[in-house]
Amino acid sequence: MPLLQDAEAPEALSPTGEEPEGMLPNQEDLESNSDTLTVTPDSITEEIFKNADENLQHDIGLVVKAGMDLLFNEKTHKTIFDGIRPADQVPLSDELGAGATNLMVQMYETSIKQNTPMPEAAIVPAGIILIAAVCEHINAVELDKATDQTFADAVEMFIYAMQDKFDPEFRQKNGLPPSPPQQQMEAEQQQVPEGEAAAEAIGPGAQAAPGLLGGM
Repeated sequence: MPLLQDAEAPEALSPTGEEPEGMLPNQEDLESNSDTLTVTPDSITEEIFKNADENLQHDIGLVVKAGMDLLFNEKTHKTIFDGIRPADQVPLSDELGAGATNLMVQMYETSIKQNTPMPEAAIVPAGIILIAAVCEHINAVELDKATDQTFADAVEMFIYAMQDKFDPEFRQKNGLPPSPPQQQMEAEQQQVPEGEAAAEAIGPGAQAAPGLLGGM
């Protein structure tokens, strides 16, 4: 069964390097509630939908439903939540930010393979809603203590990771070194011979065609 039952062709995510407008409650409010969790999936959804048209709301709903099915499915739920390491080993916000990143990347790649591509514009807002749902669940089952600050830090990490994945210029714009895949791609491009070097690589007697090997 396809991951997304009703998805259309993906739209551009167009990361900006900043938190998307309307995606989060007021940051000062979150920081002032560093000991409690006041955000909920419903409140975050309401906040996000204020800045989304009907088509985007529909796409976000599809992605959230698919994510919730993975998070709370009988086959995967225990594995996912048992994998959260204690806070004295890894901050809970880091676990949630990395977990949301892995979940959304997995869902996106699966949707591509199933030829039902996930709408890219829905990925970040849907991930934020799912982080709120996980925070709420963690507190409900007393697995750990998630707060508004936990949520805010996890969302920041998640947005950063999504921008890094979908915006090829994100690292350059932020003065960051290329990622390992980018480094490998650059190394492979540097190894491709051009001009006379290409002719030599082809073998004796080969001539460099100006338009083909000369970069014309």
